[in-house]
Amino acid sequence: MSRMALAATSLVAAIPAGILAFLAIMALLSSAGDMGTLLLAVTGGATLAGVLVALMPAAILVGKRKPAEKPAAKAKKADSDEAAATGPQTAEVVAEDFSEEEEDTEELSGAADLSGSTGEFEFEDDAFLDEDDDEKA
Repeated sequence: MSRMALAATSLVAAIPAGILAFLAIMALLSSAGDMGTLLLAVTGGATLAGVLVALMPAAILVGKRKPAEKPAAKAKKADSDEAAATGPQTAEVVAEDFSEEEEDTEELSGAADLSGSTGEFEFEDDAFLDEDDDEKA
């Protein structure tokens, strides 16, 4: 996304924020003396937030971006990452993690054998009789 497109997209938030900032500044200028401390703090915070968001498109257009990294530098960095990732220590760590997972699955499979359930619900006939059934009998 280009700078112009990003700045144009940020106008979606900047326009309402500009309106908020204008109204909050007008409220502060016209009746700051009559406001209580809490209302003054909320209006000041709304003013600050509105101004910052309203200025966001300008900050996007003026701000500096990092220069694009050259493809040769990317390839060199990828090679160094591969060399660091391969080695005997990496294999040992992976083997240790895998053995812990096997122990966990063995514990779970043993618990399933202990239940002795057939997968069907078993109810006693007397357990779910209604009071109406008792009165009829």
